[in-house]
Amino acid sequence: MALTTSSAIKQYLEGPLAMGGAALGLSVYQDQAPENTAKPYITVDEAVAIVPDKLEDGAASTVREHVTVHLWMAWKDLLASPNKRLEDPTLAGKIARALQGTRLLASGTGAPPTTVYAVLVKNIGPRLLERDANVVHVPLWVEVWRAL
Repeated sequence: MALTTSSAIKQYLEGPLAMGGAALGLSVYQDQAPENTAKPYITVDEAVAIVPDKLEDGAASTVREHVTVHLWMAWKDLLASPNKRLEDPTLAGKIARALQGTRLLASGTGAPPTTVYAVLVKNIGPRLLERDANVVHVPLWVEVWRAL
């Protein structure tokens, strides 16, 4: 069983298609990637906010967990002449399509810490270019609808 929402997202995005994963070919890390990690990769900030849903009896048994999924890519190959673009402008959309509506149930890789009813992609971007660092950063804001 995955112990955190970010580890469930990691297992789902890295998991093979045959096991119900997204098989994007990207490494996923909680909060921050190790130093000198090759790009592209994904980092996940979980529990940015947790909003309880009140039922008819006033008790909260489900929540909307706001999570930010960050895509990090190299912008250009600075050694090539002219500079070759390394950024994949379709990658953020691929991540969004993989996450939209999923229940994070990649078999064989564990289950989320609680029942996930759906992952909803709320926003993609803005695309942030850090020219001096040669990095493109695209945040995806998602809601994980899950049991409390």
